[in-house]
Amino acid sequence: MPAATDRTPFIDWLEGHATVTGHTADMRRDEAAPFGFTVHDTPLEPPEPGSIEEAFAETGLGLAIAPLGQARAENLGAPDRIRLQGVYQHTPVIDAFDGILCTPVSTTTDLEKP
Repeated sequence: MPAATDRTPFIDWLEGHATVTGHTADMRRDEAAPFGFTVHDTPLEPPEPGSIEEAFAETGLGLAIAPLGQARAENLGAPDRIRLQGVYQHTPVIDAFDGILCTPVSTTTDLEKP
């Protein structure tokens, strides 16, 4: 399997998603649940220092896409983490993604069938 930095005809743009405020759907292990977990509407904490979410919050842009190719070309080193549900994945964001889509507010939905 090619490395994440290799370019293939099938993947020519890898985008991440960030959100500044709102809620996320956290999954919690539950052996009794049909898929082994339940989903919980969880308020997001303020963005952590050093995160891509903090960078977006500081700009005040709202809905935005940040192409990261130029930052990668200029060898800029920050941000160093991105939020996944309610936790942060520490990774060199500029190297991991070609771009990040920021939605200023995230919400969850009730997935229960009527």
